[in-house]
Parts: sequence; structure tokens; C-alpha cells
Amino acid sequence: MSRLPAMKVERENPGGDAKAKAASAEPVGTFIYERWINRSVLLLLGTYAVFLGTNILGFFMGNWVLESFLPDSLRSHFYVYIDSLQDDGLMLGLNIGPFPVMAVLVFVYFLPLWRYLHHPDATELQKIRAQRRILNATFAITTLTVVSWILALSLVQGYMQFTYPEFSTAYRLRAVLVFGMCGMFSSLLSFSAFDYLCRRYFIPWFFSPKELVRIRPWIIPSLSRRQAVGWLGVSLFPIVLLLVYISGLSSWPDNALFVLGTGVFLAGLSFLLAMLSSKTLSLSLDELVGAIKQLQRQNYAVSVPLRSQDEVGILAQGVNQLALSMAAEAQLQHTLGQAVDPQVRDHLLAHPEDWGTQSLNIAVLFCDLRGFTAYSAERSPTEVTQFLNRFFDIAGPLVAKQGGHINKYLGDAFMAVFGAPTVLEDPGKQALQAAQAIWHATRDMPDVQLAMGIHAGPALAGPVGSSQRREYSVIGDTVNTASRLEGMAKSHDAVLVVSDVVLPDDCRDLAEWSNLGDVTLRGRTQALSAWVWQPQ
Repeated sequence: MSRLPAMKVERENPGGDAKAKAASAEPVGTFIYERWINRSVLLLLGTYAVFLGTNILGFFMGNWVLESFLPDSLRSHFYVYIDSLQDDGLMLGLNIGPFPVMAVLVFVYFLPLWRYLHHPDATELQKIRAQRRILNATFAITTLTVVSWILALSLVQGYMQFTYPEFSTAYRLRAVLVFGMCGMFSSLLSFSAFDYLCRRYFIPWFFSPKELVRIRPWIIPSLSRRQAVGWLGVSLFPIVLLLVYISGLSSWPDNALFVLGTGVFLAGLSFLLAMLSSKTLSLSLDELVGAIKQLQRQNYAVSVPLRSQDEVGILAQGVNQLALSMAAEAQLQHTLGQAVDPQVRDHLLAHPEDWGTQSLNIAVLFCDLRGFTAYSAERSPTEVTQFLNRFFDIAGPLVAKQGGHINKYLGDAFMAVFGAPTVLEDPGKQALQAAQAIWHATRDMPDVQLAMGIHAGPALAGPVGSSQRREYSVIGDTVNTASRLEGMAKSHDAVLVVSDVVLPDDCRDLAEWSNLGDVTLRGRTQALSAWVWQPQ
């Protein structure tokens, strides 16, 4: 939370209710503001902890190495140098003076952040300037660390050249090499430590994802550059210092154990740097892996925090955009699946241009509720709707269980199709089983009296409608015949009437089936054999 989100709320609702704004003024003006100040203090504390800690470690290493492995001819110079630091205030100031100066510059660097946080009428430009300082802080702190070491080494060596001519060139070169390497390691460690803090805490604290994408840093460290930093700290630094140690073994032949201990110490420091680098990288990679696993589980409400603008940051943006796209697609499929049957939906999405128009052998089931007009006249529209929804909730899954789908809802009736778009081996048999299952499931429901008709045959399945709006349907004589058979069921006070092509041979001798003989349906010139089902 921050004052930045508070400003964002104001922009998103510029014309909001004044009373609501006044009610929300307290949490926005106190709690959020104070929390930002606390976080800014933590940012400065973290910055100084990294800056001071890494440089003190560098001084400690430099003095240890230089003292332990100088040959006899040069060790006396080291003690003179130490005595000079105690007696010569100017030399001491030249040694450590650049670091306090750079520490002040660190605070100056973050001044735009403090000004923004303490300014009650901060502008958008001030906000962007403050955020840019945070985004570039890793390179700024590392640069100040490098400059501190360069200035300290240069000033001290120049002062020693004129004030202490007794210091040999060999000693000064060895001191420059040792302290230069330690300074380089301090800078690399400072870079890795502060980069981790920025990614882990500071950037998520002070940036929203959109703001991080909008603001560009001075330099975007690629993964290859990070690998180079890791190589310098983890490989080159210990190798060079060990070579320095080995060069002193000729004068200290009994010091091999100390060299081994120093090597272990260097290995520990290199391991620390390697761990910082790996944790910085794995911090975002672990979040990416977790987000991808959630997407595989079809949990699309995931968002990977944006912590950088390098390759990993681009991947995080891509995963977030993918999650939004998949969520939108899932919502679209869910919505479309409520408008049409899921198997029809999948068929339409697989054939977006022509919807896969086909001539198929299908079966059509018409199902109607008898006496529904009288039932509706005595009840409110809400009761009627609830009644119909309960009935359709029962019939729909039974139709789907037999491989069909309800193609149309016709008030108190529906038309179910079997064999389109999914081809079935025996669509007539599937339609018959679905009709019988619907009757068994609803026979104990009050006010439910079914009239059903089934016919099977060829039909054209595909888009029907205008160029502006189409729906997937089936057309042909098979559909019309099934509708007429459903009408016959009403006139014969029967539950189900089917055509001869639908009824299996092994059912024709059953007592619940009776043959109506050849009948001529309205709109047809050719008669067909019809069967009536009256369950016992």
C-alpha cells in the first residue's frame, strides 16, 4: 500500500461521490501514507547496510591478504603503512574519506523519493522521477561503490608516492592488486545483494505492474551480463587472490595450512555471491513455474509479480497476458457453452468459417409438456420459469448421456439432436433410450405429462440464419417428421411415438409397444409405419 495507489484511485474515479471521498480520506491520508514512509525508511536502511557491509568486508579481506602473504622484504612496508594510518590523519582520511562522501551521495540520490513522499501535492512527474531512482538504484549503488574504491586507491597511492618514498614499487603494486580485487568483489557483492533486495522487496513495494513496464531503467541487465558478474565474483576473484597467496609461499613455506583456510574462506564468499545471484534469478523463475502449473490446472486467476525488465521480466509479462487471454477464452467458452451444447460449441470453434456444414444420418427427438397452457394460466411467470428450468435440468443431462444435445428450447418443449455434430453409430437407438430415460426420471413429478416423437434419417447440419446472426441447427424431412410424430403422441394420448426405422426389432413384440400401421403425416405424401410406446 502507498500514497501512489491513493493517487491512482483518485484518477480512476474523478467524478465520485464527494461524501464517499471524505469517508475514505482517513485511511488514504494516514494509514497508507505512513506505510509508505516506513517502507522508504527500510529502503534506505537496506541500501546503507549493503553499501557499508560490502565495503567493510572488502577492507577486511584486503588487509588480511596483504598482511598474511607478503614476503619478508615487503612485510615491513605493511607495518609502516599501518603505523602511518594511526599517525597520519591525512592518509587515514584518504583511505576512508571517499566512502562517507559516497554515502552522502546515496542519500542525495534518493532525495526525489523523500520529496515525493513528504509532498502533499506531488505531481505525476515527481512520482515517475522517484520511481526511476528506485529502478536504477542497483547500478547507482554499485557505481558509487566502484568510484569509492578507485578514489581511495588512487589518492592513497599518490600520497604515498610523494610522502613515503621508502615504500617500494613492488609493495604498492601488490597492495593495488589485492585491494583492487577486493574492491571489485565488494562491488559485485553490492550489486548482487542490492539487486536481490530490489527484486524481492523494493520494486514490488513502489511499483504496480503497469508502472514498471512504463518506466525504462538506464541499463537492463540481461541474463548473459548477470552470468558475467557471477563469473567475475565466483571464479576470477578467488583464482587471482589464490595466485597472490601462492606467490608468497616461497617466503612462507610453513604457511600452507593458512593458505588452505584462506581458500576455504574465499570459497565461502564466492558461494555467498553465487547464492545471491541464483536466488535473484530463481525468485522470479519459481513464480513463473508456479503460475504455469496453476494455468495447467485451469486456474487462470494468477499474476506473476513484475520484478525487472530483463528476459525474466518479459516472461512474467507474457505469462500474465497468457493468463488473461486464457481466462477470457475460458469465460467465452463457458458463456458459449450455456448458449449452445458444449459439443456444438467445440465443433463451431473448430470450424469458425463454415461451421462444418455436413449431411449426416441423425435422429431427432421432440419432447413437449402436455397441458402446459392451463398450468401456466394458474401460476405466476416466476413459478412457470422455475418449473421449466427444473424439467430441463433433468432432461438435458439425460440427452447428453446418450450422445445427443438439446438444439432448441421451444417454450415448454425442446428439440434434441443425436448424430450431429458428433457422429453416432446408431442415433435412433440413442434417441429412444434418452426419451425413455426422461420419462422414468420425470414420471413422479407433478404436472409433468410428456408427449414425444422420434424419427431418424438424413439431414443437413450447419449454420442457419442471416449473415448477421446464425445458429447451428439441422434441417430436412427428418426434423419435420419427428415434429409430426410428437403431435401424434398428443392426439393418441401416448407418451412416445416413433417411426419404424427407430424401433429395434427386439422391442416390437413387447407389450408396451403397439403398431399404428402406415400413417400419412401432414406435409408428407409417403406413408410411414409408426409405433406407440405406452409404458406399463
